[in-house]
Amino acid sequence: DKGEGPELCQTCSSSPKVFNSSQFNDANNNGKIQIKLFVNPECQYSNGAIRILKETLKNNSNINGVIYIISTFKGFKEFALNHKDIAEANIETTLDTEELHKKEYEIKETPAFIIEKDGQIYRVQGQPDLDDILKNKL
Repeated sequence: DKGEGPELCQTCSSSPKVFNSSQFNDANNNGKIQIKLFVNPECQYSNGAIRILKETLKNNSNINGVIYIISTFKGFKEFALNHKDIAEANIETTLDTEELHKKEYEIKETPAFIIEKDGQIYRVQGQPDLDDILKNKL
């Protein structure tokens, strides 16, 4: 069902599964897929979700990614200090202190991925197998 996704993964330590999205390079989406990741620094599953997004972006030039951090300024500072790798990977990061973006996408739990393709929006909770989702469900 589009908009619904797998629950939290069994383990955060497994290698993230990534995909090669070259089959999505068509005239309808101009070769771009937007993936938005919502994380909360206090959630134990956020690090695994960030790894999945980083690997996916690294291996696919036709995907744009944004990380929305749902936290206070203090929580963001601590998160940023612990995740310098996000800046090194040139991933846009936004602090959502008032939870406006979270409400816009009806995010109930984190981590959550929002995948936008061809005007369609898909919401997936947890640490999904992006390869499976993008190849078989979009």
